[in-house]
Amino acid sequence: MTPSFKAIAAALLVTLTPLAASAQSIGIGHTGPGSWQNSINGTLPTPGQSVGTPVLVTDCGAARLQDFLGRNIRHITVPARARVIGPDTIVTFDYRTDRLNIAYEGYGTITRVYCG
Repeated sequence: MTPSFKAIAAALLVTLTPLAASAQSIGIGHTGPGSWQNSINGTLPTPGQSVGTPVLVTDCGAARLQDFLGRNIRHITVPARARVIGPDTIVTFDYRTDRLNIAYEGYGTITRVYCG
């Protein structure tokens, strides 16, 4: 039995509503076809007008942990929300600015610390 259009629409609404709410909470608002509202003062930028530097919603802290590079993964305290990526680890390609990634090679030497 295939789901009805109403069932699919209801499932999408339940799934997408939190995303829309979080977009509004960080100041992203759509005001019409093809135009995005400026979150600072509620005005739309004119063509060619600079809208400023994008601001990251959160920071994963990778810049503060660059001293991990070259150290062994077994000899550090891994932050609680970090994703540790080994040479054979399968990871998703979704980009999250708040996620800290620590990548290491086969012998445990940390080769990369980055957000994503």
